[in-house]
Amino acid sequence: MREKRLTEAELMKARQAILQIARRERRSVDEVRQEMVEALRIGLSDPDPRIRAAWQEIPCAGKIPTPEKVIAWSTRRIKRKITDH
Repeated sequence: MREKRLTEAELMKARQAILQIARRERRSVDEVRQEMVEALRIGLSDPDPRIRAAWQEIPCAGKIPTPEKVIAWSTRRIKRKITDH
């Protein structure tokens, strides 16, 4: 079954989460996003095919999902697991 697209509300909450991280760490939003993108690149290029496959489940238009999409998608998956159990 194909997963529904992320909603604007889900993406807005993810943007707010990044802003909270930036404030807490006393860094700019751009710095936080850049670090997240680098972490995504590392995960997507992991030598273990199972790890790469897990990262590739995240929907995105390009090769690397945006940090907002990763946060929103992960949040959705966690909520679904909680409600399914």
